[in-house]
Amino acid sequence: MSRSTVSRRAAVTLLGLLAGALIVGATPLSASAHDQVLSTAPASQEHLEVAPTEVSLVFSDAVLDLGATILVVDEAGTDWAQGDVRIAGSAASQGLNGDLPDGRYQVRWRVVSADGHPISGTFDFAIGEVAPAAPDRPASPSVAPTLQAATDSDSGRNSVAEPSFILIGLGGAVAGFLIFVLILTLRKRTTP
Repeated sequence: MSRSTVSRRAAVTLLGLLAGALIVGATPLSASAHDQVLSTAPASQEHLEVAPTEVSLVFSDAVLDLGATILVVDEAGTDWAQGDVRIAGSAASQGLNGDLPDGRYQVRWRVVSADGHPISGTFDFAIGEVAPAAPDRPASPSVAPTLQAATDSDSGRNSVAEPSFILIGLGGAVAGFLIFVLILTLRKRTTP
C-alpha cells in the first residue's frame, strides 16, 4: 500500500470516529429525573371536613400547558372537575363542582414536565364521614381510560411515558446509515 492510501484510510477512519462521537454527544440522554410533585392540596390521604373548591399540585419545575389533565373521581366513577386546568409556572390547579358529597376521591393527573416528557400519577383524599378505605381499591376504568392507563393506581407515584427512546434509536439508525454512505463515498473517491 502506498503512503497516500494509508493516509486516506486513516482520514476516513478518523472522520467516521469523529462523526460517531458527534452523534453520541448530540443525542439527548434519557432524563433520569423528571419533574416531581412537591405538594398537593388536599394532601395525599388527607381527610377534610369541608369539600375543597379546587385541587392543586406543585411540581419541582415549571410544567408546560400542553394537554394538562386533572380529574377528581369519586368511588362511583363520577368526575367532579369543573372547567379547564390552570397552569401557573410550577403549579397546576383544577376547579371543582362545589357540591362534592362526603366520600372518597381520587385525583388523577397528567402534565408535561419542563423536559417535555408527560408525567402522571394519582393521589386520594376523603371528605366528611366515610367508611374505612378498602385496600387496593382499583380506580374506575370508565373515566378517562387513557389517563388511567398511564397512572399507577392508588400509588401516588409518577409514571413516565418514554417515547423519546424510539426517536433516539431511529435518529441513531439514520445517522449510522448516513455515516456509512459518507465513508463509502470517500472510499470510492480515494480508490485509484
